[in-house]
Amino acid sequence: MNVYGPRQEGGLVMSVARRVLSGHAPSITGDGSQSFDFVHVADVADANIAAMASSLSGEELNVGSGTEASAREIAERLIGIVGADFEVEYQPDVRVLMRRRVGSNEKARRLLGWEASVSLDDGLRGTVNWIRQAS
Repeated sequence: MNVYGPRQEGGLVMSVARRVLSGHAPSITGDGSQSFDFVHVADVADANIAAMASSLSGEELNVGSGTEASAREIAERLIGIVGADFEVEYQPDVRVLMRRRVGSNEKARRLLGWEASVSLDDGLRGTVNWIRQAS
């Protein structure tokens, strides 16, 4: 899972959003097809609260959105949210170790009644708004 949201220092979402907001085309390592489960930090916090409020002990749970998005899709969505007119730049000569990372949150849903509620677009918009306000 890739956690993203306000106050994050690194990661794909923040690096692309900051580049686009500063007037530069986003740059992605690889061809942009690598995909991940992007989960908003508020959903991760809610999952932790649900776990603490439960009687579970010793369980391992995936906390994710249960869906995946490619690096290219994240960059394109952020460009659209910002209203910029950039083409994504790719760094194809760099070796990409991770191609896909998506987990199932079925166990968290079953045992905690938890599932992610922040849509990717809403989370990305909120992150962009936070960066704008923090700048």
